[in-house]
Amino acid sequence: RNGKVEEIKSDFKETWLIIAGTSGHVFQPVSIPREAERVKFLGYVEEKNLPGLYTGAALFVLPSHDEGFGLPALEAMACGTPVLTSNGGALPETVGDAGLIFDLSKPDNLSTSIRACLYNEALRAELKEKGPARAQTFSWHKTAELIWKTLNEI
Repeated sequence: RNGKVEEIKSDFKETWLIIAGTSGHVFQPVSIPREAERVKFLGYVEEKNLPGLYTGAALFVLPSHDEGFGLPALEAMACGTPVLTSNGGALPETVGDAGLIFDLSKPDNLSTSIRACLYNEALRAELKEKGPARAQTFSWHKTAELIWKTLNEI
């Protein structure tokens, strides 16, 4: 695994790993060696700053074991950022074919997916194009209609 990480670091010298969210609330504590280069923990990011963060990212990665819906993935897709998510919870349904889905139970699957997307410009372009279209299929209006329909059926 470490060899793959070093290969990515050497091939993409301007690429940083940015981790957003509050440890213990959004994700479990991450152990990264002190000598790790180009890693930044942002902690909590205000909602007004998220679009800029997503838009400036080469990739958005959500390695969740059990995600209820996947709003961050949807937000990133809406910003045209290529999205990689695990197959946990509702993420595959939320992302559909507009993102790359990896299996967290397979140790190298995450790094392989990141590498595939970083090295394949055509794949990134395809995900950038599909993401906003997929995100538009979700709206508060449609959600309200579905809830209203369900309540009427009950």
